[in-house]
Amino acid sequence: MTDKPRISNAPIIRYVQSSGYRNQLLFQKFTEYRTYVERLKYVSATAKLQVFACCLLPTSIHIIYREESPVTPMSIRRINSMYATYVNRCTDKSGPLFNGRSQSKALTKEQDLQSYVDAIHHLPVKLGLVQQEDDYFWSSASLFTNSSKYNPFRSIIMKRATG
Repeated sequence: MTDKPRISNAPIIRYVQSSGYRNQLLFQKFTEYRTYVERLKYVSATAKLQVFACCLLPTSIHIIYREESPVTPMSIRRINSMYATYVNRCTDKSGPLFNGRSQSKALTKEQDLQSYVDAIHHLPVKLGLVQQEDDYFWSSASLFTNSSKYNPFRSIIMKRATG
C-alpha cells in the first residue's frame, strides 16, 4: 500500500527527519555529504523551498523548511530519492537507502521553530561527534553564531522564519 501524499494548503514550516534503512550509514565520505547538500541547494532553488536549519548526521538527516507554494510537500522526498540513486550508483547496490517515509512535524509557533532549530543544532554534541555545536561541519549551527567558519549551507539557509 502506498502512503498518501501530505496535502498542504498554505506554506507551513516543517521539521523533517529521515533515517538510514535499518540504521545504516547515510554518509560515509565527504563527497556524499557534499552531494546531499548540492541536491538540497538545487531543490530549494527550483521548488521555492526555504531552509531554516539543517544537520546531516551519519545515520540521519534533520531539516527545518518551508515550501512557498501550496502544493504537496514532496521536496524532501525528491532530495532523498536523488541522493539514494547517487549512492546506489556509486556503490553498485540497489534497494532502499532511507527507512521508509520521513518523519515530519508542522511547527506552528515561533517558539516551536526556535526550539527545533536549537535541538537539531545540538544533536552532534549529544551524539558525541563534537564538543560545541558550531564545530560540526555538516550543521547550519555556525550560521547562527558569530562564527567565521566556512559552512556548506551558507547559500541555502534562511535565518529567520517570517510570514
